[in-house]
Amino acid sequence: MTPRVDAGRLLLVEGLFDTMGEARAAGLADLLARAGQVTLLDAVRHDRSTVAAAAAGDGVRLVLDLLPAAAWEAAVEASALEPVPAPEGIDPRPGAAGSPCDERYLIVPSEAGLRIAAVDPEGMQRALVSVAREIVASGQVSPRARADGPALSWRGLSLDVVRHAFSADDIARVIDLIAWHDLSVLHLHLTDVQDWRLEMECEPRLTPADASALSVADYDALVAHAAARGVTLVPEIDLPGHVAAALARVPELAGADPAPHPMLAYLDPRVPAVRAFIADVVAELARRSPGGYVHIGGDEAFGMPEGLYAEAVA
Repeated sequence: MTPRVDAGRLLLVEGLFDTMGEARAAGLADLLARAGQVTLLDAVRHDRSTVAAAAAGDGVRLVLDLLPAAAWEAAVEASALEPVPAPEGIDPRPGAAGSPCDERYLIVPSEAGLRIAAVDPEGMQRALVSVAREIVASGQVSPRARADGPALSWRGLSLDVVRHAFSADDIARVIDLIAWHDLSVLHLHLTDVQDWRLEMECEPRLTPADASALSVADYDALVAHAAARGVTLVPEIDLPGHVAAALARVPELAGADPAPHPMLAYLDPRVPAVRAFIADVVAELARRSPGGYVHIGGDEAFGMPEGLYAEAVA
């Protein structure tokens, strides 16, 4: 539900959808409404009365400008601001291996409103969220020019959905929260000794019968929800240790000798079904996760001989 537009909580942006794309612009508008009760509208797509309200002081009018990196840096220098280096480190976003995302932005106030210059739509999003946070905190936008951007591309939060079965709605709210605070990654810990919380098309027996796991549709929707807010999901399924739940539900994965304790259970690659199982679940998770990374845990394979461990994760 769209919240009531209070004075100062309207951001009217010229060219929002054209600059950021349909999904990202709609996701950002939803994020600002849910997280900060700030209404984000496109001046080109909305009626004249809304534009007039912004001009009358009921909101802030913004113009977006995407620039090449060199032109953006020149604009920062022309505004007499300190240089802002591009983010460093591994970038988890889809396709980022060939073209890391540049999230730097410049905000320059004027009598007409604000001009936001960025190198990438990601930077536009960070700038608009920054403006919305200012409004929520003080009811106004800073009158000074400023340039900013994150130091690192990978800025994440890890959420354990195994030991506590968070719903898809809960996880969507976490995504909104981290996007509001400029994080870029949600690492979802989906499987462990206690349970397997993600439905897998390749092996439906893995998930519990009580509907506490994320369905295929749930997970796909969360991936899209995150992407529209500049967040990448990095899913984790623990292998070859931490697999008591999988062994209990798929008996053919168990070896001839049962583990002396559930914490000591592991997937033995000598068992005929194990190699295919590992390949299938990792391949499916990679196919359903457009980011560049899938996490397989790899820790605490208690009691597993080193050679078997190497064979299982190779």
